[in-house]
Amino acid sequence: MDQDRWARTRELFDQARSRKPDERREFLKSACGEDADLRREVESLLALGEAVEKLKKIRPRAAEVVKCRYFDGLTADQTAAALEISFGAVESDWRFARAWLHRELGEGGTTDTGTDAGVRTDGPGAMGENPGTLR
Repeated sequence: MDQDRWARTRELFDQARSRKPDERREFLKSACGEDADLRREVESLLALGEAVEKLKKIRPRAAEVVKCRYFDGLTADQTAAALEISFGAVESDWRFARAWLHRELGEGGTTDTGTDAGVRTDGPGAMGENPGTLR
């Protein structure tokens, strides 16, 4: 996903999250128009955001690592500095979080808009090079 597309997806994600869950479907229908891919991308972020909130209850630091790496696009080194933890701790939390999120968002996962989550949990590039993947 290129940087412009990622920025647009994040913008709509932030706007959708600020709405009540029962209002999100109509908002996304209006905001995404005929761009079904954009809608799926935003819905994926919504599903991921919900899953990260669940993760936060069992491994708060791992959830913070996901927020830094996935949502903010930070490298492992940058995440370690931002969270004031070691590089090894970031890597360990990142591995745990990715595995946990793969299970949590596996088949049958749905967003609060009622559609299949379809969260991309792999991709061709590392976070700094390709925002929007859990690699």
